[in-house]
Amino acid sequence: MASHIEQTRLRAQVAALERELAASERRRQAIVDQYERVLDDRDRSIAETRASERRSDEGRRAIVRRLVATLR
Repeated sequence: MASHIEQTRLRAQVAALERELAASERRRQAIVDQYERVLDDRDRSIAETRASERRSDEGRRAIVRRLVATLR
């Protein structure tokens, strides 16, 4: 009888530990997912900034070309 109670207690303890491990893994994965979203947002922002800078540079060059052309 005592060994049956001990086995039941150990099974319950193992089940509780397995649940906690699963919860911990879900929390860890949520952090990884959030970090990946932050990196994706950062990369997208950098790409948009660079594209905007290129358009701005091209616009300035076009203005300079028109100005030079009118001065000739």
